[in-house]
Amino acid sequence: MLGGIGAAMTLVLAFWYARNPEGFLSEILGVNDQALQVPWAWVLALVVAAGYSLYTLWAIPLVNEYKWRLGKLKLVGVWAAVTSSTVEEIVFRQMLMDLAESWGVPALGQVLVSAVVFGAAHGVWVLLGGQLRVAVPVMTATGVLGAALAVVYLVGDRNVLPVIVAHILINLIIEPWLMLSATSRRMIEESEE
Repeated sequence: MLGGIGAAMTLVLAFWYARNPEGFLSEILGVNDQALQVPWAWVLALVVAAGYSLYTLWAIPLVNEYKWRLGKLKLVGVWAAVTSSTVEEIVFRQMLMDLAESWGVPALGQVLVSAVVFGAAHGVWVLLGGQLRVAVPVMTATGVLGAALAVVYLVGDRNVLPVIVAHILINLIIEPWLMLSATSRRMIEESEE
């Protein structure tokens, strides 16, 4: 599954690059002078990454148990983490929030829309594992993360690079174990203990 995600997200990034090779780094990924003009966005991005990673390690024993384990699955997890984090932030922050802004939605509304859609999208993994009971807590936790990343996006003057980096850092720490936990019976078994 992780290999499929990594491959699919690599294709999305390749498509975006092919459509705009000159602007891919600066416009799509936010690698430009603006990225460094708001240092508070980077500080907040690191706080969000550390906070969510620590919360996940505390809340999900499987993730904490395997956090330092290296191997083939972790390598595939790193690939999926980098590609999926990048695509998700471009979609859920840059595209979705900028679209909401163009419709006249105020900043708070943009944060809420981004959070709800992000949380719902991540709840799918738990539902695929047949774990309806933990779907609401998972969607809530990822919704809160989505809101925090949306705030970072706004603090960074709508530059997506700080949120991409924060999301990659989170996923480098917690994946592939979070996905394994979410799609297996292990998460529900541990929540019953």
